[in-house]
Formats: sequence, structure tokens, C-alpha cells
Amino acid sequence: MELGEKSKEYHEEIADIVNKSKIDILFLFGQAIRGLRQEKNISQEAFADLCGLHRTYISDVELGKRNVSLEN
Repeated sequence: MELGEKSKEYHEEIADIVNKSKIDILFLFGQAIRGLRQEKNISQEAFADLCGLHRTYISDVELGKRNVSLEN
């Protein structure tokens, strides 16, 4: 295997790790949001209204399908 091929393979492995970590973080964050919301006995719809967001967005966040931005 040439050095260029090794480098490319290494970068692909790193990209896979980063993508998996991002997915794990999104999932864990979503689960934390869901847990806190449920502790307060708030529906997704009511929570979405409180946040000024759509219910489906809250659902996607809780499922780890959306990346939440802390600054807009």
C-alpha cells in the first residue's frame, strides 16, 4: 500500500469516527431533552410552543435527527 493510500484510508477512518461521535452526541442530547420534558409532564406540542418551534422539530431533536444550534 502506498503512502497516499494509507493517508486516504486514515482520513476516511477519522471521518467515520467523527460522524459516529456526532450521531451519538445528537442522540444523547435528544434523549436528555426528552427526559427533562417528560419529567415536567410536558407534551412535545406544548414544549414546541414554549420554545417557538414546530412539534416535528422537537421530535427530530429528541430522536437525534436534527443538529441543534446554540447560536443563530
